[in-house]
Amino acid sequence: MRESTLIFLLLLSAALALQIWLALRQLRHVRAHREQVPPAFAADIPLAAHRRAADYTLERTRFGLLALVVDTLVLLGWTLGGGFAALDAAWRGFGWGETATGVAVIGSAIAIGSLLVLPLKLWRVFVIEARHGFNRTTPALFASDLVKGSLLGAALGLPLLALALWLMAHGGQWWWVWVWAAWSGFQLLMLWVYPVFIAPLFNRFEPLADQSLRARVEALLARCGYASGGLYVMDGSRRSGHGNAYFTGFGRARRIVFFDTLLATLDPDEIEAVLAHELGHFKRRHIVSRIALSLGLALAGLGVCAWLIGQPGFFLALGVPQPSTWAGLYLFLSVAGSLGILLQPPLAWYSRRHEFEADAYAAEVADGGALKRALVRLYRDNAATLTPDPLHSAVYDSHPPAAQRIGRLNAPAGTAAHRRARTAHDPARRGTGLSGRRLTRRQVERIRELHENRRTRARERAARAADELEDLEAAEPGTVIAHYGASLIVEDAQAALHRCLVRQNLGALACGDRVLWQRARDDSGVVVALEPRRSLLARPDYSGRLKPVAANLDQVLVVIAPEPDFNEYLIDRYLAAIELIGVEAGLVVNKLDLCDADRRARLEARLGTYARIGYALLHASTRTDLGLAELRTRLGGRTSILVGQSGVGKSSLVRALLPEREIRTQALSAATGHGQHTTTTTTLYPLPDGGSLIDSPGVRSFELAELAPGELDRGFREFAPYLGHCRYGNCAHTVEPGCALLAAVGRGELDARRLDAYRQIRDAAGKRPA
Repeated sequence: MRESTLIFLLLLSAALALQIWLALRQLRHVRAHREQVPPAFAADIPLAAHRRAADYTLERTRFGLLALVVDTLVLLGWTLGGGFAALDAAWRGFGWGETATGVAVIGSAIAIGSLLVLPLKLWRVFVIEARHGFNRTTPALFASDLVKGSLLGAALGLPLLALALWLMAHGGQWWWVWVWAAWSGFQLLMLWVYPVFIAPLFNRFEPLADQSLRARVEALLARCGYASGGLYVMDGSRRSGHGNAYFTGFGRARRIVFFDTLLATLDPDEIEAVLAHELGHFKRRHIVSRIALSLGLALAGLGVCAWLIGQPGFFLALGVPQPSTWAGLYLFLSVAGSLGILLQPPLAWYSRRHEFEADAYAAEVADGGALKRALVRLYRDNAATLTPDPLHSAVYDSHPPAAQRIGRLNAPAGTAAHRRARTAHDPARRGTGLSGRRLTRRQVERIRELHENRRTRARERAARAADELEDLEAAEPGTVIAHYGASLIVEDAQAALHRCLVRQNLGALACGDRVLWQRARDDSGVVVALEPRRSLLARPDYSGRLKPVAANLDQVLVVIAPEPDFNEYLIDRYLAAIELIGVEAGLVVNKLDLCDADRRARLEARLGTYARIGYALLHASTRTDLGLAELRTRLGGRTSILVGQSGVGKSSLVRALLPEREIRTQALSAATGHGQHTTTTTTLYPLPDGGSLIDSPGVRSFELAELAPGELDRGFREFAPYLGHCRYGNCAHTVEPGCALLAAVGRGELDARRLDAYRQIRDAAGKRPA
């Protein structure tokens, strides 16, 4: 055996042994911590979710070991096994020129290699990802992606490969610099070409439709000095249940892309915080530095490739008897890929450093608490393990482990993560002139208290103004139609609109409230009393306190859609909150025009649990008018509100159901005297067929109020026959012997996933700060 071959085998064996050792460490560590959630996450991550993440990590790690061994065997087959030499000899027999032969040899080698590992890819997608609930790819979509990816790779890659081989043959001793220049130009061109022309071949990109979220994002971009070419939502749910957001392109092609799965999972403040993290990479120049590092490594790699090709024993050491430019390039890239583990630790460290810096930036310009909540949700929903092996993580992970990342964000005020005040979102710091100073927690609380006092005094001044109005007529009934700061729009019995102030000590009023008001001489008025409410829907404000949104509702309809894909846990959270405020609940499956028969059948199967326990399941499409008549019938004679995540088409439904909405909007503008009425104000509209619809574009989510022990049980209607029959009065319905709910699950009478959702919601509500 040649000495150079022995060196190659020793290096390959060392890299393989190192990766196997690290994988075994990961398996042992994750398995050892599977049964206990880390204390820092115990309030937010249920044990069942922690176990699921551990099982997902274990299976992926075991699969990675298999793929590693297969890749190593394929490499040995191509090199010392004579595979590449045989392929090279076959193509040389055609007598083509050097460049054409080289393109044919490398192109066919890549195609054969892809076919060899295709079974592994199929197993990963259709077995592992499907087993853990992430795969949404159908066999037809997988085949379509494979064909399009192959054709696109050939169309772009083969000409670039031909250019590289030509430069290698005619560029002299500095050919590697010319190849690097061509490669760098191609990479920079792809930054512009990919988002505009390539990505739309595989996914659908639609402008962000949620206007309140769009306004929030655009305000963040303005504060950060980032000019975007557009805000888009990508149908990532067609392929996977994982969520993400990313920046892509440059110049006019620069755009921000949200996965629809991300918008379906996170609340608006959390989405803003995640985007602020991505903006942190831009502001800290991480993107530029990463591009520069990538190009620098490419230059160094090509330099090493040029040196190796010039060594007389390089080709024979790897089982190729006849040297050539294309053989040298392919062999170098293949071997470098297998030995890349040696460069992995410093690159991973560099990437984790950037992630910490981006988190710190997000905590400065947005809500650090929202970023923590978003990260925890993403760790939970993506089944990312909270307990990776430290050494395995240090070598491989481009993002910091969860404990380190959340720990940095939990750093006290005055540390790096809190150096600059969040002037745009935190009223405690807005207008104080302290945006560049370090503030202690006590200072922050004092400033927040100051602003709250100012708001209170403003309300009191408005109330005193109401008290001082004279010559008021007798009190008459009315309904609050909209809320504008310290004033309300009240509709009288003749459907006329009046701008009203509010007497002191009435508390916060909401759209839909029944009130008594007194008319003034200028046709404005004063609200003097609040009638008893039948129901009240509330949601948290920026500080986490519940704020009333809509009163006297008869029903709340949760809007979902096939795209973005819905999360059953969020549906359960909605339905529990609706049950507890004592109104009817139902589900509206919108955008059904996107479903063929098979996809609709799968959708119906996922929602079958809700239909079986008695929730109305309505279908709709504003493009085809499917189900709109049935929906109008459901809304008739009732006061209703639609809620749902971004992108589900709630705004389109509202427009279809309210044909005279613009006329009403003009009347509201005239009543307020504030000019054009904005769509971000919660407003009550009469429906043509009777009843009312409250349009609240900002309401994508709402929270459960503080619950007494056992109160959440009423939020799950199917539990009712079993409540009170557990052996223990304080049964938590987890592992207790004699639990009636667990027994019902065992008999198939209750859905196990719904019971798990109940536990998650209960634990989250119980740990929410006061």
